[in-house]
Amino acid sequence: MSSERQNVEQHKTPLVEFIKVSRRFGHFWAVRDVTLRVYPGEVVGLLGPNGAGKTTSLRIMTGLLSPTHGTIKIQGYPVLPGEIEFKRYFTFIPEDSTLYPRMTPRELLSFVWVIHFRTVPDQKKIESVLEEVDLLEYADWLIEEFSHGMRQRLLLSIALLKSTPLWIIDEPVIGLDPLAIRKLKTWFQAHTRAGGAILLSTHLLGFAEEVCDRVAVMNRGRIIDTGTVEELRTKILRGHGDLEEIFIMLIENERQNLVSSPH
Repeated sequence: MSSERQNVEQHKTPLVEFIKVSRRFGHFWAVRDVTLRVYPGEVVGLLGPNGAGKTTSLRIMTGLLSPTHGTIKIQGYPVLPGEIEFKRYFTFIPEDSTLYPRMTPRELLSFVWVIHFRTVPDQKKIESVLEEVDLLEYADWLIEEFSHGMRQRLLLSIALLKSTPLWIIDEPVIGLDPLAIRKLKTWFQAHTRAGGAILLSTHLLGFAEEVCDRVAVMNRGRIIDTGTVEELRTKILRGHGDLEEIFIMLIENERQNLVSSPH
């Protein structure tokens, strides 16, 4: 860890604390002893091959799954069954989210507004958010008529509307065209500059290298390395190569260690 980042972390309270978290399904450990902190003003990418434990970790973090062991806090509030305070501070956009097909975008965001803010919906704000995601002209269409990319933009509009300190997003760019991806990057920048934080999971390593301040690489339920891309490049590839090469080297080295280690 760089001395500059150590200094930053010493003076900031993490938005997310994920401490020695494990989750078992029967005899299978999907997440094993994972520790991760996310600080205001940063984008952190959770990377790994299929089955590494990324989505399970995100679902534990949001309270959708309970850990077998470990401690999770968001904005200092414990993520525990029955607790609700922590839910005010994050927006979760899962990869496989199901929207209400017979609702319109206007109705959906009005519903979100009432649940989150507990006041009469501000239709001007809702229209402004829909315009930001290029869906204002479709505000009164049924969601079931939307393409996958339009649904993804609508999901992202929920994060913009709620404006919670933490965004947790599983595969944020799936279904988005290049113009929408460019806008997504500007939303990420604006959110972190305002003191928010983003934790995302993605298989698109070029996108992760561009937007993430730090990455954590998972395999077989564990975080095998973490740091800025530059730190990992220096450590793993002696200062050369991109995030894809770093990722492949880390996964291959970890697999070789598993094969060569005694059972």
